[in-house]
Amino acid sequence: MVIFSCFLLSPVLVNATPATGGLGDITKQLEETGGQAFYGKAGTTPSAELPELIGKYINIFLGILGVLFVVLIVYGGYSWMTAYGNEQKLTKAKDTIINAVIGLIIIMAAYAISHFIIKGLIGATVT
Repeated sequence: MVIFSCFLLSPVLVNATPATGGLGDITKQLEETGGQAFYGKAGTTPSAELPELIGKYINIFLGILGVLFVVLIVYGGYSWMTAYGNEQKLTKAKDTIINAVIGLIIIMAAYAISHFIIKGLIGATVT
């Protein structure tokens, strides 16, 4: 009984009162907060410049290539572990791992170059 009365009186204890301005003020505050976070109003999409969009797509593409690198390393390691002393399988597994690491180096270089170029384009287009 005591527990039930505590739950019944909890709104009174915390002084839970509705907002004085109604829903209009809350919506206005949310739109202001979203505007500060660079989001548009409800139902609209945020506008993005062309270099930013290109940068996002390049980052997504390089991220997918990074996942592919991890898959190739795991495949190479699995092939190495299951070679059972077979020199041909062992050589193929080593080549897979070496090629994956070379690919990772190329991916990291491509990311650094694209990041530098996109940052330069954004800096040049912002007035």
